Amino acid sequence: MTCQLSLIPHYDICLTVKIHRPSAKFALMRLPDVVASLPLARAMLNLFASVWERRYEHVYSRGEALFNLARQGDVLHTEVSGVLTTLVTHFIESFRQRTIVLLSKAYTAIPLALAQVYLGLPADELLSITSEKGWHFDPATHIMMPARAARKTSLSAAPSTFTMFNAVTDNVARLEA
Repeated sequence: MTCQLSLIPHYDICLTVKIHRPSAKFALMRLPDVVASLPLARAMLNLFASVWERRYEHVYSRGEALFNLARQGDVLHTEVSGVLTTLVTHFIESFRQRTIVLLSKAYTAIPLALAQVYLGLPADELLSITSEKGWHFDPATHIMMPARAARKTSLSAAPSTFTMFNAVTDNVARLEA
């Protein structure tokens, strides 16, 4: 029974890394009080709450706290601890990459300080990573300009259809998820 309980947080991170946030949230909310009160479960819940609430400024620090807690050996099994630290690292990196893509689509220009909040990185590291992705930085104004991906546009004059409406609502829902 103890092994199964210690694997529950591992399962939640797996679900979140695969971007099944509703499933991960549901699994975490159903944890028994005995398990939910453990430091590891609380740290995981804090991290996921930051993601769900889009509190970017807390995601990276809470991810680091969860990583450190798992690495300290509070987890009963060392192999689970190793898997958990790997998953947290992967989750944070995946979250950061998805955020960079989102910022590239949402902004034509973004202040360096705001990008640091969204990506949880110091300025020099942030500039290095984003310049590799084609972003430009104006040191005089401290403004970053994301690279613009080539966008395919369809200029057909065909009238809207229910299928087109479904496609638009599906895309908007996916962007908001």
